[in-house]
Amino acid sequence: MADNYRLIRESAENSLEVFILLVAPHLLMGAIHQELIQWWGRQEAKPNQLVLLPRGHLKSKLVAYRAAWWITKHPETTICYLSATADLAEKQLYRLNRY
Repeated sequence: MADNYRLIRESAENSLEVFILLVAPHLLMGAIHQELIQWWGRQEAKPNQLVLLPRGHLKSKLVAYRAAWWITKHPETTICYLSATADLAEKQLYRLNRY
């Protein structure tokens, strides 16, 4: 049993997609979301990346999952979360803290 937990933990730490599937099993992701997650995780990825997708394509939600995943792996990390409005930023930070 302990080996199963260790394996699940290692899988989640090594894969953003696995992490998201574990913390948000209800989330329906399409090919564009899987492609974005793979793009974020590629070896040659730059620290600053720009994502352009239409409204309602889970950009903010996926960024929150990515931030939670990163903090889980690197708890010493500090993140400055910027958004269009203070209200939206507060909502996103609330969601991030729940993960």
